[in-house]
Amino acid sequence: MSLPVRAPASKAGCCAMIKTDTHLAVACGTDGFWVYYWKYIGDRMGNSQKRAIQNYRSRLGKRGLARFEVLGRDADRDLIRSFARRLSENTAEASALRAAVSKSIAGEPPRSGGILAALRRSPLVGADLDLSRPREKGRKVDL
Repeated sequence: MSLPVRAPASKAGCCAMIKTDTHLAVACGTDGFWVYYWKYIGDRMGNSQKRAIQNYRSRLGKRGLARFEVLGRDADRDLIRSFARRLSENTAEASALRAAVSKSIAGEPPRSGGILAALRRSPLVGADLDLSRPREKGRKVDL
């Protein structure tokens, strides 16, 4: 990565920044004096912390659980957490709750013939429209 091109400094001074996933490059200057520096902003977690998280997630996996993130309204936070806690239990109540919510979300399966029924409900049914087109040969084209 290269630093930003130095622009002429005004009396008030100027700064330029470039940010990547792991570094922040800053160039500040005034009156012909410039300071360039790099700041490491990458992964600050140590190896022991990474290993602890990896072990925790593997233990969850052995229990048949997984961590994931959901987006929702702030007011629903406690509801979603309690719902997830109930679903994570391996009980008959959790299975019944899972089935009820799945049925509620899925709704009715689509019925066949829905388009045909909609066309039959059309106000143009029985209007005796003449939809035939006259047959024409077209025009001659010189290529």
